[in-house]
Amino acid sequence: MKRPAASREHFVQFYEQDDFLIAEVGRFLATCRRDGYAGIAIVAPQHRALLEQRLNDTVARRDRCIVLDAAATLSEVMIDGWPDEQRFQGILGSVIRRASQDGSRQVRVFGEMDSLLWAEGRHKAAFQMEEMWNHLAELHSFSMFCAYPMARFHEARHRGSFLRICHSHTRVCPAESFPRNGDPLELQRQVALLQQQAGALETEVAKRARLVKLLQELGHELRNPLTGQTELMARLVDDLLGLARGLD
Repeated sequence: MKRPAASREHFVQFYEQDDFLIAEVGRFLATCRRDGYAGIAIVAPQHRALLEQRLNDTVARRDRCIVLDAAATLSEVMIDGWPDEQRFQGILGSVIRRASQDGSRQVRVFGEMDSLLWAEGRHKAAFQMEEMWNHLAELHSFSMFCAYPMARFHEARHRGSFLRICHSHTRVCPAESFPRNGDPLELQRQVALLQQQAGALETEVAKRARLVKLLQELGHELRNPLTGQTELMARLVDDLLGLARGLD
């Protein structure tokens, strides 16, 4: 049997609403039936019922798609609160081999274990797992779909983490509020607007940093004279008490 061409795409989809995510995952896995691929969906508990309903409409699941619980699978690959590379490769590698029928068909994987770690505030563990997916792709041929809710990155301090997640993937898909299929001129306008907003945000961060530094310097200047006055008052009180004792 002719083996399919290698596929190692690892992309991330940011999203704002669960319905949008489920629709995107459904489209991603729908090609399994059409093109003869195998699918693996490692789904967060809150999305499982919706995704299974979607898959029933688009994919012959018993034949083409394996559905796993992301929370349960995550617990199997963790040791002392961190994802273990050996367990990860053993468990997920076995699932991919089974789905691909030992490499005879291409595999598409949707996974939310990374997103679960992120939601729990375990960001370093999520970064580590993203890299484990990249390492696993060096051993097995599959396309990987990860997803994160955009609401997890709503503050300026999240910029570095957001960029690190983007850099861990071969492709980044913006959330649904960005018009992906609109007029090219409108897309250019949106990109320009985002560039302006990014520049404005950087300016605001710089202003706040300067303000914090100014407040720190002002506080230091205030503390010094106050300290000197306190020492002077203490000496005056001691002198008055000594004088009172002498009068007695």
